[in-house]
Amino acid sequence: MDYPLEIRNYKDLFSSAVWNRGVQYYQFGYAQWVDDFDHGMEYEVQGSVGYYRVRIWDDSSSHNGFRAECNCPYHGPCKHIVAVILDGMDDEFIIEKAKKP
Repeated sequence: MDYPLEIRNYKDLFSSAVWNRGVQYYQFGYAQWVDDFDHGMEYEVQGSVGYYRVRIWDDSSSHNGFRAECNCPYHGPCKHIVAVILDGMDDEFIIEKAKKP
């Protein structure tokens, strides 16, 4: 079955391994909202070595409509950002679809 449009828009930005770990981090409740700021949100996400800060915000100039940054050492879109995206959506139907290959 195809993913809902919302998930397809984001899932394609990540490797399958990163996406799947991010789904697990979301399900374990590792992503915790910290604060809102102009057009975005800041989260703290539990990682394997402490906590990382993730900021995600609207950006109409980006091809996917948002930008995100994480202070973890991974180079590229990371599992912490996936967990934040899913927490922001927080829809059981979407999460169930995200778990399927």
